[in-house]
Amino acid sequence: MHSFTRIAGEGCPRVRLLKASSFERQRPRCLTGAAVESRPTVNPTSVDCQRREEFGFDTFRGTLGSRSRRRRLDGRKIVVRAVWSDGKVTDATPWALYEVRDEQIAEVNESGHIEAVRSGRTAITVTFMGQVNAVTVTVPFQTQAVAEKFETRTFIDRLVAAEWKKVGLSPTAQADAATFLRRALIDITGSMPTTEAIRSFLKSTDTNTRDKAIDSLLERPEYVDCWSTKWVDLLRVHRRYLGDKGMWSFWGWVRNAVRENRPIDQMAQQLITSKGSLFANGATAFYYVDKRPEELAETTSQVLLGIRLQCARCHHHPYEVWSQEDYYGLANFFTRIQIKDNGDGARYGGTKLLRPVPNIPKERRLRIRSQALVRAFGHDADPTTSNDVRVELAQWITKSDNPWFARNVVNRYWAHFMGRGLVEPVDDLRATNPASHPELLTALADDFVKSGYDVKHLIRQICRSNTYQLDAEVAPKHDVDGMFYTHHKFRRLPAAVLLDAVNQACETKEEFDGRPTDTRAQSLPDPQIPSYFLTTFGRSVRNSPCECASSNAPDLTQALHLINSEEIQSKVAAKKGRVTRLTSSKLSTEEIIEELYLATFGRLPSKAESRTASQLITESEPWQLGIEDFMWSLLNSTSFVFNH
Repeated sequence: MHSFTRIAGEGCPRVRLLKASSFERQRPRCLTGAAVESRPTVNPTSVDCQRREEFGFDTFRGTLGSRSRRRRLDGRKIVVRAVWSDGKVTDATPWALYEVRDEQIAEVNESGHIEAVRSGRTAITVTFMGQVNAVTVTVPFQTQAVAEKFETRTFIDRLVAAEWKKVGLSPTAQADAATFLRRALIDITGSMPTTEAIRSFLKSTDTNTRDKAIDSLLERPEYVDCWSTKWVDLLRVHRRYLGDKGMWSFWGWVRNAVRENRPIDQMAQQLITSKGSLFANGATAFYYVDKRPEELAETTSQVLLGIRLQCARCHHHPYEVWSQEDYYGLANFFTRIQIKDNGDGARYGGTKLLRPVPNIPKERRLRIRSQALVRAFGHDADPTTSNDVRVELAQWITKSDNPWFARNVVNRYWAHFMGRGLVEPVDDLRATNPASHPELLTALADDFVKSGYDVKHLIRQICRSNTYQLDAEVAPKHDVDGMFYTHHKFRRLPAAVLLDAVNQACETKEEFDGRPTDTRAQSLPDPQIPSYFLTTFGRSVRNSPCECASSNAPDLTQALHLINSEEIQSKVAAKKGRVTRLTSSKLSTEEIIEELYLATFGRLPSKAESRTASQLITESEPWQLGIEDFMWSLLNSTSFVFNH
């Protein structure tokens, strides 16, 4: 562990983290308004942006990763300058703490010197007397890769390709038509393509067929199911918080917003400023899921801004500039509301009425000494000048120049389509967790704002890019983690998507308690409805406003369920299922194999695959059992269980 020594000096220190070479070009300005005390008061708006260190191609000789081969270049050093409140500037480098996010890419010693370990990109967090910032370190791949022909069709392609050039990488080839269609359907609608749709798409000679497919998918009812599920997971639509009627009200509000393509800024404003009856206005459920002002502050910050404030509840955030003052300042926006019974309570099962009030009710007072501060990350508000101070918060959050709101939204959508966010985790936007492609994140956010916060526009921009349409194949040791987006990432299908895919492939229907037999897993209102399959495959339990409430990580239990469960076998052999229908038809073995490939993998089999499958099926007794076994093997393959 690094040691830390306090520097004695006059006034209160403010820290800027700068590259040694850039310090003279950009002098840090003295920050004002700081109290003279041992620990500086943090002003988040004054924290500077990250600086980037990039090693050249000629930096290293030999194999990176061997300690004897590593090199430390002159000037590749982090310099920390402390600007004190009396105007003095001192070198704080020897007393700062350094922490590398990924030590497999780079290391840093106590004096701030950086050593490269292997090719890639990581961030180094620097801490000094409560001030934090990050330096991004990029170590290019040692030799320029042979570039594939890549058409930079959109601003996304141009910015991603620029990074490839910097680090010496080239992309894979474009995914074929069948792969693209399956990928786009899963990502946009959460469903698989039908065999008829695949054949039609493959026959099309229209050069604009992919763009037209994207537009068509955005208008399908499954799109509403898919994206409503994403949002109700984040907003925690659940009976445990809302009861039956409240759950349906909130669920319906979210679905209507997605169906109407309601701009995200309007959705955010309606949630924050909601009032009235829970049953009449589903958005008011936002205040029933989280009841305490502190909880509402944490959820608002994490879901709408991508900022995790939880640490600042008790102490200064160790990896950010946020303090308890920021935490409780945001919580104070939610103190001047009241939830009371209304006259319809007895008739409708106890509905309540939410309304703003001028004074803080006793039950909503914060347990801190300062009650007067109403502040959102440096933006102060005066509750005495407004009938509802939440309106000012909603306007500030959704303002076009808010540094977090648009970035948070586009980063979440980018992660959904590309397999990883430009910032990871997606709900942890902070100075010490810089974006892998900051210029791209800014460009996406700016374009999103200009579109009027149009989600469908954002989806079109991502899916129409050639970056999104790259193949998933990747050469060994070639951007394996996908940070530079040189290839598409393999991702296990989400629980509800996978269950719906199994039923579609087998032509079976799921039976959920209390729901019609044709109900899709993605249209379930909350996780209270039991399903061993959905639980096993990590559906969201909606107990946290975090993407981590659900899991798409594969594990042994999931594999065993697909291999051994009666549930899967009964779907494969269902009397009214696909296998029974095909084996009862006049189709040949080869034609049945083709149909099953289309139904599961979304593509036609190669000649070798068809020949091997035909041989195995022909050797089976009885023949239909061979078809069932073949279908079972397809459902257990990564090509089916994963999106790619």
